[in-house]
Amino acid sequence: MGNGRGSILVLGINFAPEPIGIGKYTGEFAETLVRAGFTVRVVTAHPHYPWWRLRPSDRWSGYRRERVDGMTVDRCPLYVPSKLGGAGRILMDISFFLSAWLAVSRLLLAGRRFDVVYTVVPSFPTAWLGAWVKLFRRRALWVVHVMDLQVDAAVGLGLIKSRWLIRFLGWAERRVLGMADRVSTISEGMSDRLAAKGVPEVRRLLFPNWVDLSVFHPAVASADGRLLEGLGLPREGRMVLYAGAIGEKQCMGILSGAALRLAADMPEVHVVVAGEGPYRDRLASECEALGIRNVHFIGIQPTPVFVALLRRAWLHLVLQKDTASELFLPSKLGPIMAMGGCAIVTAEPASGLERQLQTHAFGFPLHPATPEALHAAVVHLHGHPDRVRAIGEAAARHAARHLAREAVIGRYLHDLGLDAGAGTSPPG
Repeated sequence: MGNGRGSILVLGINFAPEPIGIGKYTGEFAETLVRAGFTVRVVTAHPHYPWWRLRPSDRWSGYRRERVDGMTVDRCPLYVPSKLGGAGRILMDISFFLSAWLAVSRLLLAGRRFDVVYTVVPSFPTAWLGAWVKLFRRRALWVVHVMDLQVDAAVGLGLIKSRWLIRFLGWAERRVLGMADRVSTISEGMSDRLAAKGVPEVRRLLFPNWVDLSVFHPAVASADGRLLEGLGLPREGRMVLYAGAIGEKQCMGILSGAALRLAADMPEVHVVVAGEGPYRDRLASECEALGIRNVHFIGIQPTPVFVALLRRAWLHLVLQKDTASELFLPSKLGPIMAMGGCAIVTAEPASGLERQLQTHAFGFPLHPATPEALHAAVVHLHGHPDRVRAIGEAAARHAARHLAREAVIGRYLHDLGLDAGAGTSPPG
């Protein structure tokens, strides 16, 4: 095993250098494993998220092997649809499954052995790649890490409507989850969903998204205002910031209606959308058609600029469709909390996310996800600055206690029997 700590195979459609979402977290987790002394092999796709398109240099790329941060990364080709929908997403997932299956099979034929097989969902078919490896490497510990409940989300968002396909995917999901040695996920609400799918408590683990507190922290020196120059943002007024992916599960449609109302009631407020995704152009066109001038669109920013935006913002928006609030735990919430920001978070009543917001008071829950409700929330917080301050302080405390990167990953490795200081091979 080279360095004596064990060999780990990471399988997932998203990976670094994707700047946000699943790829960012999987990349950071793999980096931490390398620093802990493990030999890490990654089988993944070419970067495509959150743009939902391949980089020009990757459009005609086949398989490519890279050596990155002490690990070997095998890039596999995939189909990325020009228009994202249910059928397009299924085809993309299948294309990656087939190309990654060939890459994994080559590793097995070459005699490569792994102590741990770590599969990241979504994409849902990736879990079956773990089952394939486990078939030939029975002593390996097979972990399925569920970042999104993809099948439930696709049904809830209306992306899949065929009854037979829904039944088949549900059966396949329960089957593969039942086969894995361990199943982890990022929130208590999603863990409850896994229990309902037949995953017993003894095999379930909690592995929440983390924050690098050396980068995102209220005590970080005040960001240089010059970092925001050139973005075309107003120098005065109050910024309401949305930063992240702009896709199907984010209910960005409510933003234009709320901004239109805010322009009349609170002209000093401007909304900044710092993100990418398949619905960005539609939202920008909608704002232009309505004559909305208080919404500004910028792309995903480098980390120093992103930190400056978080510090500059008065309020933050964490938006997703109500039907998804039990199925996703938005990763964008962590940096906001760590910076002591006040976030307006869409959350369905009685969902796991809403319970956390009520219990820990680290965000302002929004329901229903409508323009009127969002406008009312901003107006309410404008009139209650003490509440904005209290939410920010509670968020920073919660992040410091529960979301520190090294602590979160350390607990997870301990739960898997892979303690960084154990000096022993993983359980088989």
